[in-house]
Amino acid sequence: ILSDLAAGIMGGLGLAPSANIGMQYSYFEPVHGSAPHMAGQGRANPAALFFTVALLLNHLGYQQAAAQLKQAVRAVILCRQSVTPDLGGSASTQTMAQAILTEMATPAPRHQRVSILCIGDELLRGEYINSNASEFSQRLQQAGYQVEHHVVCGDQSAAICHAIDLCLGHTDIVLINGGLGPTSDDITREAIATSIKQPLYFDQSTWEAIQARLQRFNLAIHPSNRRQALFPHSAHILPNPNGSAAGFCVTWQNKKIYALPGPAQECLPMLDTLLTTLLLNHTAN
Repeated sequence: ILSDLAAGIMGGLGLAPSANIGMQYSYFEPVHGSAPHMAGQGRANPAALFFTVALLLNHLGYQQAAAQLKQAVRAVILCRQSVTPDLGGSASTQTMAQAILTEMATPAPRHQRVSILCIGDELLRGEYINSNASEFSQRLQQAGYQVEHHVVCGDQSAAICHAIDLCLGHTDIVLINGGLGPTSDDITREAIATSIKQPLYFDQSTWEAIQARLQRFNLAIHPSNRRQALFPHSAHILPNPNGSAAGFCVTWQNKKIYALPGPAQECLPMLDTLLTTLLLNHTAN
């Protein structure tokens, strides 16, 4: 019996299919059953029924059709334009079902979904307007990305990890801004490493570039600057031509995390570079 497992994974009775597999016979049904309290109201979520059909197709050996059906349901739910009230929409059962069938027949182009996470106690205190988030959104939207969340959190490891987990759970890309400097409260890189369970490593070439930049501007080289050469183990380092804090990109369960420094004169040119290279080839790294 797969119903309990499905309910736990899918997150609710309106989404959970079930299959009862016997030696000779099997039957398939949505976990919520007939839902008599919703009879005639047209508000029932049809996703569980479609997911159950996908289980049946898979059981009969039609794996490709099952995968296409599941993808169609997920695409409609993620789009959120034709979903029932339990998913935050206002569509009827028939409207959502028809949207799934239409998606199955002609899949709509899928835009990469992005969360923007800005880090800094000063933003929470209102000392600065969070203009970076606005600039990021405009550039991402123009490039064809779908910005779904703006999140702001303080300079605490637990808060940053929680915010990263939240963003990873909802979107394909997490764009993080701030907290890559040399001071003790710049802990973004450590929090990202904790969230994706990777150790930090010291990149010698980045450290040499930092030293060269500081010397070029006749600035003292402080041991704390070495923190800016630490990166999660699998990170792809993103050069910062206008500052000492390099950014980086990591992949986690087929999702991307991009970490950029806080100052606008540094992060915005880096984002523009990403939008013409790395982000436009989401699987390149």
